[in-house]
Amino acid sequence: MLKKYMFIFIMLLTFTWTMADKLPDFKLTSLENKPVSISSLIKENDYTLVSFFETWCPYCREELKDFVILKKKYGYQKIGHLAVAFDSNPDLVVRLIKQLGINFPVIRGSDEIRAYLSIRAYPVTLVLDKNQNIIQNNLGYYPLDYYENLIKELKKEGKGEK
Repeated sequence: MLKKYMFIFIMLLTFTWTMADKLPDFKLTSLENKPVSISSLIKENDYTLVSFFETWCPYCREELKDFVILKKKYGYQKIGHLAVAFDSNPDLVVRLIKQLGINFPVIRGSDEIRAYLSIRAYPVTLVLDKNQNIIQNNLGYYPLDYYENLIKELKKEGKGEK
């Protein structure tokens, strides 16, 4: 019986759904407390993986490590990465950036974006096209090969090129 409930719980945590929504251009802040918009950080990319995280989350750390690898491997193909931290202490975020060698922008999240996306667990990863259309909204950790396959499919199908 416990295995059955554990399976259901894991499935709920890793549920992926496709949305037709467009992510509003939230005005957030950099780690230096300067205003920044999501659109300004993703405008050069065909697709952007946006990870919403907190530094205490071990699955978030794994995902961010994977995104460092993906950025090195696919960044030249206009595949962007952005991380949005919800930690109240920016020093923890800066420390994590250094620990993991994060090679893409990291900005601070807001209650507004957390409420809009109904974030209640981490990590949450959005796959956006260059027009900020949400192609996927993933709850939970997905392994590196999942995102590699997704990137290959998106590039092949040309999704989001509207």
